[in-house]
Amino acid sequence: MSHIYVLNNGAGNPDGTLSVIDGKTHTLIANISVGPVLPYFVKVTPNGKYVYIAALQTITVIDTKSLAVMAVLPSGSGNNISLTNTSIVFTPDSQFAYIGTQDDSFVVVIDVKTHTLIARIYIGSTPNALVMTPNGQNVYVATGGSQMLVIETQTHQIIATIAISESSLAIDIMPNGEYIYVANTGNIGHSPPLQNEKSVAVIDSKKHQIIATVSTGFIPTVIKVTPDSRYVYVGSRNSGTITVIDTKSNKPISTISFPPFVEGIGPETIIFTPDSQVAYIGNILANTIGVISTKSHRLIAYILVPPIIQFTFSQPYRLAITASGRYVYSANRLNNNVSVVQTKNHTVISTIQVGIQPTSIAVTP
Repeated sequence: MSHIYVLNNGAGNPDGTLSVIDGKTHTLIANISVGPVLPYFVKVTPNGKYVYIAALQTITVIDTKSLAVMAVLPSGSGNNISLTNTSIVFTPDSQFAYIGTQDDSFVVVIDVKTHTLIARIYIGSTPNALVMTPNGQNVYVATGGSQMLVIETQTHQIIATIAISESSLAIDIMPNGEYIYVANTGNIGHSPPLQNEKSVAVIDSKKHQIIATVSTGFIPTVIKVTPDSRYVYVGSRNSGTITVIDTKSNKPISTISFPPFVEGIGPETIIFTPDSQVAYIGNILANTIGVISTKSHRLIAYILVPPIIQFTFSQPYRLAITASGRYVYSANRLNNNVSVVQTKNHTVISTIQVGIQPTSIAVTP
């Protein structure tokens, strides 16, 4: 059975909940307390058996069949989980979970079968974003210290360090595993941004070396590779743009603007349909979801997500898509609800009330 898991991190009664939505009927079937420390990120294991929830000091594991809490693990020495949207990755066989912790600069390793913490890997700076290679051999860690680290999953040891020009908040890998793309994000607060804070480094996954640097908009904060490995879409917060990179040449081929935008608040989430034909863009200070054709690299639609309070924003900035590509789910942070979008006509067909401030969303693989 397909479920949608929506993590709500707003203070309420109780603080921090996981809303579970039936993927067939689009109805709310459960609200599970995962507090009292507020949660920030949710992800489902590749085999669909467990849901992992990263909170400020803990990692909660939930069984997807019974919806029972199986374990609550400390993330480290009482410190924060990294608050990026890629702070949990799993090996493809669902054997291990790697989770970045923020304040104490570690990546923790959990045995998924036994729900036990088996290793803590010192990173030396904030592990902002993680990505797993398709073969499950390595984890790439983008950090706040202007470097990329490579962890070997067989030994849970760092095997390579790659210097990049700026700290990074975003990373993705080609589905064929050839290249890793890491954002040179820098300091989001810089105004105007520095020259280095508008590029993406391209890393060869075999050599662990940078082979190209691609210009983007200022402050790139989200990266996503199309499922067919043909293009990379890079969202830049301070430019309000999407830069499209051709993976064959590793050069930018298009820039898509989202006017009007508030400086410093741009595209926040990028997802693709499984056939790589359409991209959906979530924005944090907006009431719309952008729809882009990956054939023309042009905006073809805006999906309206009206705010529940006039003259405010609904914030449809966390998106997930079903494996079939039939539905897109938007967690609307300030609306406290989820919009169900039918991809064949880019229309909202249902709205589901969830908990307070839905911040992360995941779908059963």
